[in-house]
Amino acid sequence: MCGLRFGSALALPVDAGHSCKHVFDARLTERILEAAVYWRCMREASWIVGGNFKFNSINHQLGSYMKNTLQTLLIGTVLALGAGGLAWAAEAADPVVGTWSMDIAKSKFHSAPAPKSQTRTYVQTADGISLTVTGVAADGSSVSQQSTFKYDGKNYAITGSPDYEMIALKRVNGTTVRSEMMKGGKHVGVTTRSVSDHGKVLTLTTRGKNAAGKHYDMVTVFDKQ
Repeated sequence: MCGLRFGSALALPVDAGHSCKHVFDARLTERILEAAVYWRCMREASWIVGGNFKFNSINHQLGSYMKNTLQTLLIGTVLALGAGGLAWAAEAADPVVGTWSMDIAKSKFHSAPAPKSQTRTYVQTADGISLTVTGVAADGSSVSQQSTFKYDGKNYAITGSPDYEMIALKRVNGTTVRSEMMKGGKHVGVTTRSVSDHGKVLTLTTRGKNAAGKHYDMVTVFDKQ
């Protein structure tokens, strides 16, 4: 006989800092090796006792062992994917979430008056990203806008702007979003929103047409609070 013993764990040290994926990979390798060795030993046993004399019984034992092994691997896979999914969700958190204050000195306004101040707050909700904009316009009037949207390219209402009433957003990459603005069913502008690599600066590059039909473009820069 092969003389190997089953059920013993391989000596695979797992540090506390290793991820669930590393632990699962080690256990997966262990179970596959055990199954292979078990198969070899069962074949040798069948040959010793006379070919196929007890091979049906051995096949039954092997089938039960493999079934248990596959069940263990399936449960491990589900647990590993679940933990990995949670980790991925945390890593994929929208970098725009938070409160941002406009840096007027770094912002540029062409064919449009510069606002006196502006604060943008993005909050992750069950319905998507909730945006609240407050501040003071160039003429001293209060600014108050609000919208809740997803990055699916569909139209979402936005209140408080005289220039547009709907926005549709799509991701360009993990830190950049393109937003189209509509009014009366017509396209009136586009904004590209990007967050810096270190997550501390938000830049909005906008080109559009205001309610009076005049074209404008601006680059507004915000610092995270």
